[in-house]
Amino acid sequence: MRPQRLEGASLVESIEGVAARWSAENRVRVETAVTGSPHPLDESIETALLRITQEALHNIKKHAQARDVNITLSYMPDLLALDIADNGQGFNKSRQNGRGFGLKTMRERTEELGGTLTIESELGKGTAVAVSLPIAEEI
Repeated sequence: MRPQRLEGASLVESIEGVAARWSAENRVRVETAVTGSPHPLDESIETALLRITQEALHNIKKHAQARDVNITLSYMPDLLALDIADNGQGFNKSRQNGRGFGLKTMRERTEELGGTLTIESELGKGTAVAVSLPIAEEI
């Protein structure tokens, strides 16, 4: 099911809208950036990236105690990268023991589309979620 947020809006506009609303509600600075030339993607890719962004922001609100978040979409000829980084408290990945479904769901969404999800976190320094998805430019 296509998220309402994507109806009539591009992926970039949708992510910027989610980020702006989340920022205002949580009083956390969110900066968004886009590199490359944005273009329409398969609906499943756009939906997954929007949902991953929403889940990452939910996790930041719930766990990170961050003051700043940076979201970057990077369009490359055959790859799209989504990076979401915060300056929150970070976490010890070895102590997660599968608790919660947020990171698992993000990983599953990414892998279903043939992509990779990488999570880097350091206690006291924040967390970065990096998604890379193979794409083909629409002609």
